[in-house]
Amino acid sequence: PSDAKIYIDGNYAADGITTATLKKKDGFIVVKFEREGYVTLETKIFTTDKRKAVSYTMRRDAFFDVSVASGLVNKYFSVKISKDLYTVDESGKRNTELAWKMIHQVILNYFDEIQTTDMASGFIQTPWLYKSFPEADKQIRTRVSVKESNLGGDLTFQIKYLPKLPL
Repeated sequence: PSDAKIYIDGNYAADGITTATLKKKDGFIVVKFEREGYVTLETKIFTTDKRKAVSYTMRRDAFFDVSVASGLVNKYFSVKISKDLYTVDESGKRNTELAWKMIHQVILNYFDEIQTTDMASGFIQTPWLYKSFPEADKQIRTRVSVKESNLGGDLTFQIKYLPKLPL
């Protein structure tokens, strides 16, 4: 990209295009290119290099491209369930079977299995799902947890989307 930041020997030089002087006594310079959404490129240019000009093409960061900035990760958010998906009898007992079936179907659209489900305590959790991004040399793991909640008397699911970069 034409606006990539260029660093020479660790010092900021320019955005996009720059010139540098190679001193014989140093032997080489280290050039680094950085730009959000691209894999950082670092290379050495030696004084024995006969080229008058060099150019580099930075690779897109596949991991960055599939990432979404969101305020909804790593914390619970609430989803109020439609009254069409549960019933309340005369004694006030709620039948949430249809709502539970629906949330399971939604989760199973994105995960192959559900690790824990307990309708009595109102909890669902998926196992970790691993996805590799070899171009970026990264792997991410993701899981979803769901808790049944009773906000204001309405059936509500509290959902937590938890992505992590394993160390």
